[in-house]
Amino acid sequence: MVIVVIIAFYAISFIKKDKQSVAVNNFDLTKIKERGILRVITEYNSISYFIYKDEVAGFDYEIMERFAESIGVRTEYIIAHNHQEMYNFLRQGKGDIIATGLYQTNESGVAYSIPYRKSEQVLVQRKAGKYTRKSDSTTSYYQPIIDIKSLEAKDVFLTLNSPYIEQVKHLADTLGFNVNINLVSDERSIEDLINAVADAEIDYTVADKDLALTNNSFLGNLDLGIQFGKEKDLHYATRKSSKELQIILNEWLSHFIKSKDYKQIANKYFKFDRKIIDQFNETEYLTKGQISLYDNIIQYFAKSINWDWRLVAALMYQESKFDPNATSWAGAKGLMQLMPGTARQMGLHTGLYQPEQNIQAGTKYLQYLEQFWKEVPDFTQRIKFILASYNAGVGHIQDAARLAKKYGYSETEWDGNVEYFILYKSNPRFYNDRVVKYGYARGSETFNYVRNIIKKYFYYTDNINDSTNLDFALQQKDLIPFNGIDGVYNPSVGLLQERVRKELFVSKKLFEQNQDLVPLNKKNNPFDKAPNELFKEKGKSKKLFEQKSTLFRKNDTLSNQQLMIKNESKINQLEPR
Repeated sequence: MVIVVIIAFYAISFIKKDKQSVAVNNFDLTKIKERGILRVITEYNSISYFIYKDEVAGFDYEIMERFAESIGVRTEYIIAHNHQEMYNFLRQGKGDIIATGLYQTNESGVAYSIPYRKSEQVLVQRKAGKYTRKSDSTTSYYQPIIDIKSLEAKDVFLTLNSPYIEQVKHLADTLGFNVNINLVSDERSIEDLINAVADAEIDYTVADKDLALTNNSFLGNLDLGIQFGKEKDLHYATRKSSKELQIILNEWLSHFIKSKDYKQIANKYFKFDRKIIDQFNETEYLTKGQISLYDNIIQYFAKSINWDWRLVAALMYQESKFDPNATSWAGAKGLMQLMPGTARQMGLHTGLYQPEQNIQAGTKYLQYLEQFWKEVPDFTQRIKFILASYNAGVGHIQDAARLAKKYGYSETEWDGNVEYFILYKSNPRFYNDRVVKYGYARGSETFNYVRNIIKKYFYYTDNINDSTNLDFALQQKDLIPFNGIDGVYNPSVGLLQERVRKELFVSKKLFEQNQDLVPLNKKNNPFDKAPNELFKEKGKSKKLFEQKSTLFRKNDTLSNQQLMIKNESKINQLEPR
């Protein structure tokens, strides 16, 4: 009887699983429309999906929003940690479509869309100019190379398991040059290496062009002109069984990628310069005892929230360089660069470019953030949490505070504690941590944002006296050293502070295959050397070449197509050392 019950239990379980599998396989466009929700599988990164100033953004996110609108449904996003997890979620029916750039592979049960963009690898280096390395303040002039062969004997930095290692080796072997590959820990992301190039810590790395362009929209000093691989198609993916969804997605994409809307989205994420151009003559105003044209308005609204107006002015300089018409890549507007959603939350629905209305809404938002961080006891530290939240959004700063607490640092101290964990928010190990709710963030921007505003504030207090603000002025704090987490690179110091594993790759190709065999380096012909310097004996004879060359003489007893090595070199019995 017991055996019968067990068999029945497993039979029912099998039938149930089979029914679930059928249900997943049959879930297509018609049922998606009935449900009213398109479930989109994606991952946190600076291209596909991220949260900026508490609003969702991303190239693939914006495309999916438009696609969902075209089929009359809303979206729901399922975040995976890697590509394999995305494929698993798709097969399990947790989502309907994968929306991030995928190369076409042989994944079972998966159908790829038509290509919606292309990707290629590029050499990441700096533009020509004088650069100061942040870690040790040394200054030097950098001249970018103009072709790949100029990487001869240069150091290229890659992560330990980088997909580009074999590509760099293959290209060096094909073209016949030597390159030093420096492998850093996988705790470093590709974006960390791109930033290290921009900061003059290293000179070269390799990255997907789209990722490099996105980072350069913040950095502005990268040269991405040297292609390091063939351009490849990128796709979205659906289940093979979702035939209707495949058809409608491909039809929609074929039209959308040719549209002006698609071009605007691509420019926004890959080409828009995310730095506000500084055309403000600060010295001219300071000599008159002013900070800007808007001092009176700033003073009035800063007083209403008990802030030193010079601190509000420092924030405004960082945000817009006092340009009332400034607009960011993400749509933030005006002197205080308010996002439309934040402006509405503060009661401002129109007039974002009007200085008085913009400053009023901006200071009101600062007051809201101060209330949010009221549990931070120290006033100066609380101000820094507020500034960081103004830049990145409250969610990312909460994440950084939770990470700080998890690793034994203070969650209510910005200096030397939470500020370093906002830096780690661009590292997959940390933004995929269970305590993190808002995923990827470009933490270096927020880290520098707070420091730049505080530095500017003290510069203004040195030049603009105002005794009325003494009760709520910030304290000057010394920077606290940070040793980083064990086994994880310390992002507050330069890459060169970390020991890296250097792999010297020497090309194995000696000759180009032309009508005649010609040494690659004609100025340094290896056969000018004595044979015993270049070759060592080998047990068995090995034929190396088939084409004619002045290195060989004919053997009349053999066919005209065969060559015999000159006796003095005995190359067939030898191999390069």
